Amino acid sequence: NNGCNGRDSVQITTLMPIGEQICFVEFDTTTWKNNVNWTSNLPGNADSVRIYKEDGINWVPIGTVYKTTTHFLDTASNPQAQSYSYKIAVIDTCGNESTLSSYHKTITLLSAYDQPSNTYGFTWSHYEGLVVTYYYLYGIDASNNVHLVATVNGSVQMYNYVGPNPTYIKYFVGFETPDCNGTKSNVIVKSNW
Repeated sequence: NNGCNGRDSVQITTLMPIGEQICFVEFDTTTWKNNVNWTSNLPGNADSVRIYKEDGINWVPIGTVYKTTTHFLDTASNPQAQSYSYKIAVIDTCGNESTLSSYHKTITLLSAYDQPSNTYGFTWSHYEGLVVTYYYLYGIDASNNVHLVATVNGSVQMYNYVGPNPTYIKYFVGFETPDCNGTKSNVIVKSNW
């Protein structure tokens, strides 16, 4: 009021939320869509998890779920036709977003039957985001019982099934990885059927 002025400076420190990694992305056998999975051990200040999908050029957010949820079903995916890449980020209670996780890319299984040789030829895209030691090829019968057909080294993405079992009506490829939510059993990460 009397022509005086003053100044001060304030240093503001923003605490960014700690990010989280994807555990695995697999084919959901009920909906036939991709299911993105992560751990339930989120930081204490986490509010939600935002899921991103690569659109060929950019990482585009496709959904956000509350912190107690440990997976996201990508209802826009078409695993029968192509592989998809995903990342996640943690959103804290102040609305800050962590850095994006490393990406995971799904497996897409293709098959062709050669009648003269009675052989199914299977090829699949390599899963990216986890180390795959072995791929397992499974056959599924009409009662939805799953049977191991073959084990293939993780560096190989093909298998010729000569004289296939005629009771198998569907097939999928998978690999074993530890369950990231602390259960004692491993999970088989599945490709499309």
